[in-house]
Amino acid sequence: MFAKKSLLLSAFLAVSSASALANHDPQGPACLDRLEHEDYAAANSICSRLAETGDAQGLFAMGRIYGESLGRPGDQVKSVKLLTESVAAGYTPAAYYLGVAYEYGRGVEQNLPQAVGYYRQAASENMAQSQFKLGQMLLKGSGVKQDLNLGERWLRLAARAGHQDAQVTLAILLAEKDHAASLSWYQKAAQQENPDALYNLAAIYFNGDQVDADLPQALEYAQRSKVAGHEKADVLYTAISERLLNLYGPTAAGQPASAGFADVGGLKNRDWLFSQPKDKFVLQLAQFKDEPSLNAFLRDNDLQGKVDYYRSVTVLGPVYVVLYRNQFSTYGEAKRSMQAQLPSEVAEGGWIRQLSALQDVYTPTGS
Repeated sequence: MFAKKSLLLSAFLAVSSASALANHDPQGPACLDRLEHEDYAAANSICSRLAETGDAQGLFAMGRIYGESLGRPGDQVKSVKLLTESVAAGYTPAAYYLGVAYEYGRGVEQNLPQAVGYYRQAASENMAQSQFKLGQMLLKGSGVKQDLNLGERWLRLAARAGHQDAQVTLAILLAEKDHAASLSWYQKAAQQENPDALYNLAAIYFNGDQVDADLPQALEYAQRSKVAGHEKADVLYTAISERLLNLYGPTAAGQPASAGFADVGGLKNRDWLFSQPKDKFVLQLAQFKDEPSLNAFLRDNDLQGKVDYYRSVTVLGPVYVVLYRNQFSTYGEAKRSMQAQLPSEVAEGGWIRQLSALQDVYTPTGS
């Protein structure tokens, strides 16, 4: 019946107030904990007993269980009945789910004004998902008189609470009137690997839409959007890659490295780069056009023996691409490592890359 169930339940548990638990049993938290952890057998056992006593949390949990067929056959009508009883018993998180039921006509006749009322009730208790839904309906005038200013205010509340879909919607809404704020909201959502935010940022930097065009940055966002599952990211990624190759491709003149530099331990070649696991993330620390600058950077930041580097043609021309030697399974892990393990001035200029992206844009220098 409802999407992103574990994430939503976690959020609701975090904001539940004493007033939302006016009628609850000590077993209520255990019931919701089993539901959150997808232990549906235990959740059904504990929560059904609580619901039978009229416990607000038990009613809420069983409303979710019937609505989403969690460990037992679904029953949308029964779900709405239980959720309604939960709201009446003082458990406000149930109001969001009732809003969804009335908005889409699940287990009850569709009633958009009723949906708005339930969303407003939950939004007033600082529930970001309901704030987002209420903001959307106000913007569209769906079930309520259209009010763009009020809709934007509710979206901002949800976005500030970290709701990534609200952040993306707000970014789209602000694109024409406040591009800097729009870009900032996209970036906040991108930090949560939101596929739409990543895709739109890739397009912005690819097209130079009110920012300086930055093809490597665009490619990085497009790659992350692919990983996050955006259905159009492949096409955009290919377009960015082709433009990079056309502008800075194999015909670019390269400067050969000295014979002595080839013996330095951190210097790698094409075969090394393409032997690395595509799905891993690395920290790209810098690019240098000459050996003295590279060596000074390593010496000044105590990075000798801690990095790998290779020759490639980038937007700067033929350079040494410098990577921190560790590899990471996720973008978030790489970001935490950058902040914890590197000098602050190096981390500020660093760039988290996926190895597949580096392999895709690799262009030999001729050296």
